[in-house]
Amino acid sequence: MYVRSLPSPSSDGVVESSFGVAVMAATLSQSPAFKPLSGVAAYVVGSFPKKIDADIRSLMRESGMTILAGSASVLKHLRSEERVVFLDGESGKAKISAALRKQIDLDRGRVSVVNSQWLYDCISVGFELGAAAYEPRTTVAKELLANIRDAP
Repeated sequence: MYVRSLPSPSSDGVVESSFGVAVMAATLSQSPAFKPLSGVAAYVVGSFPKKIDADIRSLMRESGMTILAGSASVLKHLRSEERVVFLDGESGKAKISAALRKQIDLDRGRVSVVNSQWLYDCISVGFELGAAAYEPRTTVAKELLANIRDAP
């Protein structure tokens, strides 16, 4: 029978770099959490069913996204030259203000419109994916995307 044990600190109390699981645990507890979508601001167009809304918003926060609460915060982000992702909710009961549409027209290069699968896939691969494969499903989000694409 063989017994395997983890390395231990030396007799003088100095912990060697090969102290196994303890070093790894200490490193993980001191390092910042991995947030693959850090720096991404998102606005939910419409809404999700109540059963999944809290889960989606929790995933957004835990992945490092900034959740924008209304048109004013979206305008502020766009005017400060930050990128904004419009995440298509499953309900089409959303309105995009005229002022926001005008700002989006000016800032097309910093705006993406995606469906919720984009969020799951970004978290799965650990980085922000492009928006092309994640067409929105609701009418309002589709119109928003069409306006972005049809720009000169």
